[in-house]
Amino acid sequence: MANRRGRIYRRTRKDLITGEFVETGPYWIQYWFNGKDRRESSRSTKRSVAERLLCKRMSGKDAGTLVVANLKPIRFEDLQALIEADYIKKENRSLNRMRDAFKALHGMFAGWTAQAITDQRLNEYFTMRLNEGKSRATVVYELRCLRRAFKLAKLPVPGFECGPLNNARRGFFEPSQFEAVLNQLPPYLRAPLRMGALTSWRVQSEILSLEWSHIDLVNKVIRLDARNSKNKEPRVFPYAQFPDLAKVIEDQRAEADRIQRQRGMIIPMVFFRETHTGVLRIKSYKTAWKLARARAGFPEKLVHDLRRTGVRSFRQAGIPESVSMKLSGHLTRNVFLRYDIIDDKDLQAGVAQLGKFHAQAAIRDTYRTIVPIPNVQGEATNG
Repeated sequence: MANRRGRIYRRTRKDLITGEFVETGPYWIQYWFNGKDRRESSRSTKRSVAERLLCKRMSGKDAGTLVVANLKPIRFEDLQALIEADYIKKENRSLNRMRDAFKALHGMFAGWTAQAITDQRLNEYFTMRLNEGKSRATVVYELRCLRRAFKLAKLPVPGFECGPLNNARRGFFEPSQFEAVLNQLPPYLRAPLRMGALTSWRVQSEILSLEWSHIDLVNKVIRLDARNSKNKEPRVFPYAQFPDLAKVIEDQRAEADRIQRQRGMIIPMVFFRETHTGVLRIKSYKTAWKLARARAGFPEKLVHDLRRTGVRSFRQAGIPESVSMKLSGHLTRNVFLRYDIIDDKDLQAGVAQLGKFHAQAAIRDTYRTIVPIPNVQGEATNG
C-alpha cells in the first residue's frame, strides 16, 4: 500500500529457470487520492522518470489541482460523456440532437484520444460527411458539438473553420396553402397545428404539452410553464380578443367534455387522440404531416414554417416588435428577425403606402417637416 507521499515500484515475475522473482518492465508509481489507490505507469525503465512523475502528482495533490482526468489520456468517449452530462445538467432540449451528432462522430473517432483529433482530422471528417450526402449545416453542427466537448474538458480546441452558413429557411404558409395541408391531416392534429400558426408557438414542445391547468377559460389566458418553454421562461398569451384562437380552445374543451361524459374519465391534455382503448397524448405527427403535405401538393413545407407564418402575421397586424417577441417566445431580436419574413406582397403593400403618402397634398413648414394642407373650403364656422 502506498504511503501518504506514494511509492515507486516495478512489477515482478517468476524466472522459469531459477525460480526467483525478478523485476521487469517500466517503473510504476502508487499513491492515495480521493479515497482510492491510484497506480500509473511511468512508461520508462529509468527510476528518475518515475520519481519526477510521482513528484508532479504529489505537487498537484498538495495544490488541489490534481484531477482524475489528468491521470490518463482523454478519449473521444470521455468527451461525449462530458458534454452529455453538461446538457443533462442544463436541461437542454437539444439533448437528443446532440446525441445523434456524436453517434455520427463515433463512426470515425471512436477510441481516439483527444490529442489525435487534429484540424486535419476534422477536415477529413467534414469532407467525408459531405460526400455521404449530408448537408453542410448538419456536419457543422456535429463539429461544433465536438468542439464544445473540448472546451468542457479544458483542452486546446482544434481550430477548424467551417465558413459561413446561409441556411436560414424562408418558408411560410399562405392561408390557402395551410388550409389545403390541414384538410389532409387527421382531425385530431388540425387543432394543435392551427394553434401553431395563430400563436407562433412550437408545436411539439409547447403546444402538445399544454394541459387544461395551463388555460384560464374564464379570463381566456394561456400560461406556458418555464419547463415547457424552449427559452426556459414562462409565457402568457391572452386570447379574449382573438376569435380564431378562442374557437380552437373552445372546440377542444367541448370535445374533451363530450369524451369525459361518455367514458367517465378526466382528460388533462388540451390536445389528444381518441382510440378504441382510451385517450392518448399526441406524441408525434411526422408521418401524418409528411403524407398531408404531399397530398396537398406542398412537399417542401415544414411544421416549423408555421412559426414563421405566425411571426409574419404579428408584423402584418402592426403589433410592436417587443410585444411580438413576448408572444412568440423569442429572446433575442436577431433570431426574431430571421422569422420575420418579408415577401413580394409585403413590398407591394409598402410601396402602395408610400404612394398614398406622396399623393397627399402637403406643404413644408420652416422646419422642413411635412404637414397636411388645411381644407378651408366648406369649413364650418363656430357661431
